[in-house]
Amino acid sequence: MSGNALPLIHNSSLTPLLRCEYQLEDLRALRSFLDHAGTFCFDALGTGLYSASAASGATAESSGYKHAWVRDNVYIAYGLRVDGQVEAAKAAVLALARYFLMHQQRFLEVIASPSVGADKMLRPHVRFDAETLGELTEEWEHAQNDALGYFLWIFCLMIRRGDCELAPDHDHLLNFMTQYFAAIQYWHDEDSGHWEEDRKVSASSIGVVVSGLRELQELLRSPTGSRLSRLIQPARVEWLVTQGRRTLAKILPAESLPSHGRSGRRHDAALLFLVEPLRLVEGASALQIVRDIREQLQGDHGIRRYKGDSYWGANYRSHLTADQRTASLNSVRKLRESLSHDGLEAQWCIFDPLLSAFYGRMYLRSGSGEHLAQQIMYLNRSLGQLTGEDCGFPSLRCPELYFLEQGRYVPNDHTPLLWTQANLLVALNAMEDSLRSGRSEGEA
Repeated sequence: MSGNALPLIHNSSLTPLLRCEYQLEDLRALRSFLDHAGTFCFDALGTGLYSASAASGATAESSGYKHAWVRDNVYIAYGLRVDGQVEAAKAAVLALARYFLMHQQRFLEVIASPSVGADKMLRPHVRFDAETLGELTEEWEHAQNDALGYFLWIFCLMIRRGDCELAPDHDHLLNFMTQYFAAIQYWHDEDSGHWEEDRKVSASSIGVVVSGLRELQELLRSPTGSRLSRLIQPARVEWLVTQGRRTLAKILPAESLPSHGRSGRRHDAALLFLVEPLRLVEGASALQIVRDIREQLQGDHGIRRYKGDSYWGANYRSHLTADQRTASLNSVRKLRESLSHDGLEAQWCIFDPLLSAFYGRMYLRSGSGEHLAQQIMYLNRSLGQLTGEDCGFPSLRCPELYFLEQGRYVPNDHTPLLWTQANLLVALNAMEDSLRSGRSEGEA
């Protein structure tokens, strides 16, 4: 799509509101329209956390998306914070801290005997009961270093910026998380990563942990976190960061390298997270990752996670039961792989908003009209993905993804997905920042 054309739009009511060139009043009208439509409804549970999806009924029950994922809640908290909803973000992040403290034995047992981490169910659980903070008993790919890294990142960030208070038990939490990353040697640990699939050494997982450790370094240097230096040695954290960076230098711009008879993965949209919002990868390397995603994974309805992705492949609902659709990969591997066809992978809605925010940052640095045009294009693609009037879901909701069903792309069951909502909030706020930067001093 060129910078002066609108993308595919699933809901025709949006068409009059979208622009190839926005003014602040256009953006405010658009936000007001979406707020009124309920697009950004975040219903926190009593714990302060959020279920992965706001879908209700039998679909939510069978999918497991009524539960909390650490990763999703970090992105929700980040989006709310960017949008100025700091108290809601704080509640979610502190609830995650309580959860990890409640189940700290998972960390301590791996620290004492790293071989324990070979069993995914004995690792810290990254998917749990959102209402009780209790663990779930069903088999799950809990070896997800990225999820733990994301928590470390946002927790240290919000403490350092004064959004959260550093309580005494938080000292202990940050200490055992740091020790855990050292114990598993995260820089060459095989984990299931963002997509909760086969364990491998992944740049996206390593990069998230590096980002979390970098933010911990900043906290240790700050007046707020100075007391932590008596417990967590800054030199040790620096060493951990260095190990991760060395491995990233060998893998990037790929997601993973060939290993143990398995082929590597050159292109994976999870690498985008290292560019935005983590901003770990910058400059030419960031542009390479973005270019790869645009050229190799972008579709009309969203962005594919990677080539050959079998999750929500063509006619997924026709071949898998509701329970099978979100089951652990190993339990449905053959069935899912039978639906995998290059070019027909599901197209996700979590990436376009972050690409828009990335180009917004580029525009603020460069003032380039091309960067602004790309920011607008990806914002409009994100808005175009909101559900239509007759898709089987409430109108103007943020899907997880679009998949091919009987020859047409439709939203999957996990609609609305709060991770997508949060990313769209980030994109809208980035667009406002860009528009404000272009105003004259008399208008500011």
